[in-house]
Formats: sequence, C-alpha cells, structure tokens
Amino acid sequence: MSVFHKTWDDDVVSDYIKQESQQKSPDVFLETHIPIRKIRAESLIGHNGDFVSDEQIFDHIVQSDPTSDENRIYMLKGEVGSGKSHLCQWLEYQINGDGELGGADEHVAIHISRNSTRISDILDKLYEHIDVEYDEVQDIATLDAADLADFIISSLRAFESNQYDHNNFDFEEFLEDNPNGPDLRSVLERNIKEYQEAVEDEDREQRIELLESEEFNEICLLKFGRALSDEDIFPRIRTAIHDRLMTNLGIEDFRGELIDIADKYQAEGKRPVLICEDVTTFTVMKDDFMDHIFQLGDGGETMQSGFDVVLGYTTGWESEKADDALMVGDLSYMRQRAVGYLVMTNRDGEAYFLEEGAMPIQLVEQYLEAIKSHSDVPEHPSIDDDAFDDLYPFSKRFIIRAYNHLEEDGNLQQTPRLLLYHVIGDCLRAGVPPHEKVRNHGYLRDFSAPTAVGGYDPSFRSLAKWYGRMDDGDVVVPEACFEVFDITIPDETTVEDGLVRLNVVYEDIGWTVPNSDLKPIDPSEAGAGAGEVGEKETDAEDDSGSGGEIDPTTGKTKTSSTVDSDGESDRSRKISQFQDWYGTGGDFPSSNRLKEGVRAALEAFYDPARLANENATTDGTAGFYHARGDLQVEIRGADQSKERAIVVPHKPDGAVGEDVYEQLLLNFMIRGLDGEFRPGTDFDAVRAWVDNKVVDFRSKIRDDLEAEIPEEMTLEEFLVMSRFLLQNAAEGVNSPDRVTLLRDPDEYNVPETSPFKQDDPLFDVGSLRSNFVDLSTRKTDLGLLCQGFFLLKQNFVDEERLSPAIESVSENFEDYLAALTKISSSEIPDAYRIGTTRNQANVRVSALYEAVSDYATALRKLEQTFDVATIKEDIDVVEGLYSPTHTIDDLTEMYNRLKEAIAPLDINFKERWERVSSTLARLSDEDIEEFGSIIERYRKADPQNGAEILSLMYEYSESRAVYDEWNVYETLSEMLEALEDHEDVNRNEFRELVRDSTEFTAVQQARGSVLNTIEGI
Repeated sequence: MSVFHKTWDDDVVSDYIKQESQQKSPDVFLETHIPIRKIRAESLIGHNGDFVSDEQIFDHIVQSDPTSDENRIYMLKGEVGSGKSHLCQWLEYQINGDGELGGADEHVAIHISRNSTRISDILDKLYEHIDVEYDEVQDIATLDAADLADFIISSLRAFESNQYDHNNFDFEEFLEDNPNGPDLRSVLERNIKEYQEAVEDEDREQRIELLESEEFNEICLLKFGRALSDEDIFPRIRTAIHDRLMTNLGIEDFRGELIDIADKYQAEGKRPVLICEDVTTFTVMKDDFMDHIFQLGDGGETMQSGFDVVLGYTTGWESEKADDALMVGDLSYMRQRAVGYLVMTNRDGEAYFLEEGAMPIQLVEQYLEAIKSHSDVPEHPSIDDDAFDDLYPFSKRFIIRAYNHLEEDGNLQQTPRLLLYHVIGDCLRAGVPPHEKVRNHGYLRDFSAPTAVGGYDPSFRSLAKWYGRMDDGDVVVPEACFEVFDITIPDETTVEDGLVRLNVVYEDIGWTVPNSDLKPIDPSEAGAGAGEVGEKETDAEDDSGSGGEIDPTTGKTKTSSTVDSDGESDRSRKISQFQDWYGTGGDFPSSNRLKEGVRAALEAFYDPARLANENATTDGTAGFYHARGDLQVEIRGADQSKERAIVVPHKPDGAVGEDVYEQLLLNFMIRGLDGEFRPGTDFDAVRAWVDNKVVDFRSKIRDDLEAEIPEEMTLEEFLVMSRFLLQNAAEGVNSPDRVTLLRDPDEYNVPETSPFKQDDPLFDVGSLRSNFVDLSTRKTDLGLLCQGFFLLKQNFVDEERLSPAIESVSENFEDYLAALTKISSSEIPDAYRIGTTRNQANVRVSALYEAVSDYATALRKLEQTFDVATIKEDIDVVEGLYSPTHTIDDLTEMYNRLKEAIAPLDINFKERWERVSSTLARLSDEDIEEFGSIIERYRKADPQNGAEILSLMYEYSESRAVYDEWNVYETLSEMLEALEDHEDVNRNEFRELVRDSTEFTAVQQARGSVLNTIEGI
C-alpha cells in the first residue's frame, strides 16, 4: 500500500480552498489572488472584440460620472467556477480600497454574493455604506412555511382574482386545494421549507423559487387537463406570488427603494457599484430588480437611478431563464442596454485566463505556497522537491494533465473552481497520493498513457501516467516519486540516473505536455491588450522533441496526435484516433472501423441480435430480433445511440481483464482496417468477450420486450399464453400442452363446428370474431417463436424452459389474461422484429403484442356476456324425455305412435321429422345409454373464464354434430308439442286428461295411448 506524507494542515487547506470566493477572509483572498488578465469583451467601449484584464474592467467602471442618474450595466458571463465570483470579490476590494489599487474615491462597491439570498441580507448590503436608517424586513427563514403559503394564497384571492381572463384558465380553481395531488399551497409550502433548510447549510445552493414552470404545469394538468406554462399566464402568476410575498415581508416598492438608495449614495458624493455575482441571487425581488436596472418600463415613466451594475450569470442562463427574469424584453434587449458584455470562458468551457502557458500551474503554486506557509507542519526528509518541480505532492505535468481533462456532467470544463476545489483540494485532503485519488475521479476525464496497460500494478501505472514525461522515445518518471509514495518498481523495469524508463506501446497519442504549457506567464502582462483568440507565441518544441503547431480556433498548441504530416498514412492516423478514444472515451472519427471489427468478431460465433433459445435450432424457427440496418454497435463516448446496441466501452467491462482489453480492441480495430485479424490474435479472449457481450445484449432485448408485457410474466410465458389463446380459439383446446404448442403452425384449420362459423345465437362471440381473425394472422409467427424458444436441435423439447412456462400459464391463466389487456404496444421500439433470420425479420413485435392484447380484451368481454343457461335450455328439452332405460325399439314405437296421432290432424308433418326414422335405424341401445353422460356433462357445465367458454362452445357444437340423439329427442319433443298445441291446451293439462278420462274419441284415445307409452318407457 502506498504512503502519503503531508507537509500541510488539512484545516488550512479548507481555509484557503473553498467553493465561493466570499467564503474566504480578505487576507486569504488577496494572498492567493492571481490577476485575471484575459476576459473577452464582446462589447465594451474601446475594447470590442478584444481581451481585457481585471484592472481594465476596474478602470472602466470607476470612470463613470458619480452624478449621472443612468444605470451602467456590465454583463459578466461564464461557466460555473470560471472566476466570476472571484472577479466580483476582487472588484469589491479594489473599489472600496482594500486592494493593491488603492480604491476609488467617488465609487463604493455593494457586493451581493451568490449565497446572499436572504432578503434582509440583500437590504443590509444595499444600505451598508450609507448612514441611513431603514425599515427592517422579516426573514423568510424564520417564518412558518404553512402560514406564509396561506397568506400568499389568501392575498392572491383577494387582490388578483379579476386579473386573469383566459378561456382555459380559471384563477379561482387554480388556487383551490387538491387533496389528490399537488396544488399551489403544497408547492409553495414545500419550496419555502427547502429554502429554509438551505440557508442553514453553506454548502447548499440558497435559492428560493416559489413556483417554477414545471410545477405550474403539473398543477394545471390536474386542474384543467393541459399545461399552460407556454402561455403568458405563468410569468404573471409568478410575479403576483412574489409581490404578495414581498408585501408580507415588509417590502412594498423595491424598485422605488432602489431609486432612493441611489439618491442617498449620490447625496454623499458616491456612485454605487452594485456587484451581483449571480442574477438569481435576488430571488423573489429578481423581477423588480431586472426591470429596474435595465429600465424596462412602459416608456411613460422615469426610472433612472444611477447605479453601475456588474451582473454575473452562468452560461446557458440566457437561453433558459432570461425571458422569465424580465417582465418585458429579452436577452438581446439586455445586451443592447449594457455598456459591457464580458465573457469568462470559451466555447469549450475553459476559462480564458487559464489558457495562457503555465497559468494553471501558477494558480496551484500560489495556493500551495500560501497553504504550506500557514501550516505548522515540517517538511518530510524523503521528499525530493526537484522530482516534483517544487510543487509536491503534484508536478507541473500533473497539474496540466489534470487541468486539460477537467469535466463536469460529462463535458470538458476547464475552470479554476474545478481545478482547485474538486481536484487540488480533494488531493490535499485525501489519505492517498494524488495519482490514486484522481483515479476514476468524478471531475476528471480519463486519458491514456504511452505505456501498456497490462503488466503493471495500477498504482504504478497511474503514477507514470500522471508524473511521467517523454525522453529519447521512452516514458521516464523520477525514481524519487515512486520512493516517496512507497510504490514498488517492478524488477523488469529499467532504472537509469534516477529515472524509471518504460517502453512506449502507443506513439503520438497526445499524452506529452507541450513546453508552451510549462512556460511561466507574467501576470502583469498576460492578456493585457490581447487581440483575437490565437495570438500567442508558438513553441519551439514540446518535451517529446516534436514541433508544436497552433490551432487557430482555440489558440492552443496541437499535440503530436493532432498534427498531420505528409508522411502519415491514413491507417496510422486512424489507429491514433483509436488510441485517443481508448484513453479518454471522447470523439472517435474512425469508430466505424472499430465497429466493423466488432461485428466481424460477433458474427463469427453468433447471430447476436437474435433472442430465442440459444441451444435451439435456428433452421426454420423464429426469434425476436433487433433488426435495423447493420448490427448496432455503439462505441461508448463516440456515439450517442439511444437504441439497443452492442456497447464497446473504452474501459474493461468484466468480460476480460484490463491487461488484455486494450489489445483486444486494437485487434478489432485492425480487423476493421485491414479486413482480417492480425497474426497472433488471441481468439480465446475474443470469444470470451463476445460471449459476454451477446449475453448482455440479449438480456437488454429481453428487458425491453418484457417491459411491455405484464410484470409477472416472462417472455416464455407470454408465448405459451398467446399460442394457447390462438389454439383455444381455433380448435377449442382447453389447456396448453407441449404437443400442440410445438406443432407446425399451419397444421390446424378452424372446423365447421367452430363457434366462429356458427350463426346460432347460442354461439354469439361478438367482437371476438374480428380479434380472432387478427390474431390468426400471427399464427405462423407464434408457432415459429414457440419452436425457436422451446425446441432444441433434432426436435428435442427444452423441458427446463417449456414446462415451467406451461405450469405458470395453467395456474395463473385468469390473472395473465387480465394483465394482457393492459399491454402498451406503442412503447415497443420499431427496431424489434420477428423472423427466422435477421434479414427476414419484418414483422413488428408491436403488431404481435397488439393482436394478443386486443384479443385478450375481447375474450374478457365474452366472459361478461356469455350465459351458460342458453345451453342448459337445450338440455332441459332433451332431459324431459330422456331415460337411460330407453331402447331403440322404445323410441321407434314412440315416434310411430306420435306420427299416427298427428296424421289425421291438420298438422304439417315436417321433412326433418321424417328423417328421424332413418336416424333411429342407425342408432343402438348402447348409443342411447351413452348419451345420458353427454346430457349430464353439459347440465353441470360452469366455465370460469373465456378460454373455458370457448372450449365449452366447441365441445357442445361438436357433440351436436356427432350425437344424433340430440335430433331424435328434440324431434319427439316438437311432435308432442305440436299435438298439444293443436288441442289448445298446455302439456300438463293434456297429460292429466289422458291419464284420467276414458271417454275421448278414438283419436284422443290414440293420443293418450302414445303419451302413456312415452311416459312409461
């Protein structure tokens, strides 16, 4: 384990390196101050388009006429941490006579820091330099949040209710409480509480936003069903809320108060210079403040007051918040009214004043000297100051490399705050050496070194990477650096003249630090009177011995990896781009070549975009595919793909070790460039990496597809469920089984007895008919998918995959059916398709999901409309005549007697009745006896779900087609009813008469005889 000798006190580090300049004492601030000599003046009288220094800005400000009543605004733009706060603090000290410039006789600085968000603090600052009493205001931080929210809403209801005339906006409704969701009261109370908590913690941003546009939208969506923040309502509502709050705090007219303050300063012969680090500092007073300083009245009033204003804001605010900040006007108007528009950072997020030479080194050096001089910690005898360029525990190259790779939120951002607070301060306070602390650092983008990744201890490699330099074609690092941190130097490593020498694996990768970046800059001259970007002295040579060239777009020296020469081949340049990407994860112009190599490796072993059973045959079976153009390969860092892809990160992801990963990707790159893998490629390592990538890719495909089906279902269960629903509808199958699931999808045909082919009201399936047709168009897809997921090679069934899926569907059918109705097929990416190969995968997965979901919905409706009593009505007709003791002779005699009884009467003997005679001739006594079990089966039928209903319909329809007994008994019943209807008596009355009377005519006696025979059989 490495050691770390500290020659400073951590508490002193915390005193000197802080997030905000105003958190430092004046002595600490001035002791560590480095002049900011390079600020771009996009507009400033006498300096338009030039770079200016902090002193030139000071001179420009104090030239204003103290008796003038016009506001003069200097807009100061820059990235977070770029030095805006530092410049503002320095201006305050200089104007008020606390700095080396001696102050300004007729000006006084009023500095509102970005953390001075309490209204009372802001007012204290505004009145700080004049002997005037003013009314104190309440502090939001001390008020009850619920009471304050209630006051604001009550005041809005009392004073603003008639101010909003909009068709889609009901102001009274907007103010009403909502127990079922966010409302204005809860939003106000929450935001007030969050602010109150923030003001107690100096490390938290202290901003109060009572109502933001997103919150306004959310309330409007619940109240009115639509968002309204794009209308002119939100700014008016927000301003009204701010006005009510200010009234509660005791501020009636902030704009008028600003005018009075300026007048009082002028009465004392002073012109106030209002220095505002961040425009959002004024919180609820921001609207009035911005309107006033930019004189944004309606043209009919005089609002002049006489401030010089330095107004800082963060890059991006102008596009996101500027319009909200103004009641009238926009950013372009603000810039027109400003006398100066000053920019601290370039388009890459780098502070201009740190671009020059060794300015980052000098900045760190200034802090190190101050921290060490105020720390009561002795020097450690093992430290060789020369090895660290007198910057222990850093070195010049360490600082430049750190500065060049600063990033925030994934974007390069080279600002003093990031360098000092997040890197230098972190390292000084850490318990491990800097090169270990910065490993995987959240504010540093990784980069590569010329040495091999594998073969060395990570701490050893990291130290060489950060402290090394080029010398005679090798990477050299002072031996003393390893010794002071107690890092072992491998035996196989060469050590000469106190330098550890390492072989270079990669050449011309931009790792070297140009001499221009090590050249000290005289702060009294840097940037003063500088012209356009790019006007800087060129290097004679960098520390690798190759010449440096100036990039005219940035004014910075190109490294060897960015300078093209006539002798550099296209292939070498692309390999250099690969190396640069591998080290930093940044841009990779030749990434397509790496993608080609990766695809070649993947497709040598797999069809990687196919999701099915990896052990199943692919011959004629289907799978789910991510099928859009070529196989998607995403080079992480170079691509911004949002689709599923084989991701190639610039660091190992677990499939192979770090020692071989670099060579592995280089092999892929060579394959993409040359069309073949280079000799000596380790194909075992390639296969291991490919295995991992394909498993991960298919897992992501599965996650995407399963995300849109019921949460409790797997993809296998979905396929079993869907295939079963189709077979249940097509054939009446009553449960999923492996034989029907895995058979040829085109084997079955819907029989004529299907309820979907019946016109009988008994088989009314409603809208399910059309949904069944739609689902049937997916029968081949479902059949081949089931084979692709459950059928192994040589037609063996994958029982471990299929059996649990069948069991789960059988046990949870009703829950799964209900869940299928909720599938949202529109969320499935279009790239997901179904097919037997990737090139033939043309069927959208969303089409299958939609067909299954629609069918499930219709089947659930059938459950609500189907009534089993309709079948039991048929059973009742037959069961009233049927007896298990009947014989064919009995039924034949019954039929003949009824026929004889009907013959002399005026009853039309139906043709269907005539055919019963031949039917009876085909039946046997055993058939009649068996028919009793059929009657009993359907009398007890009680289907519990849609699939059981369809199975019952199929079985009942088929039984009527198979068992002629249905026709026999129904015909006998019809004939008997015809006799009874002719006599105009009901059946029971007729039967009683037949039983009790012997005085009927011969016809009546014949009828009675038939009835007695029927009842007695």
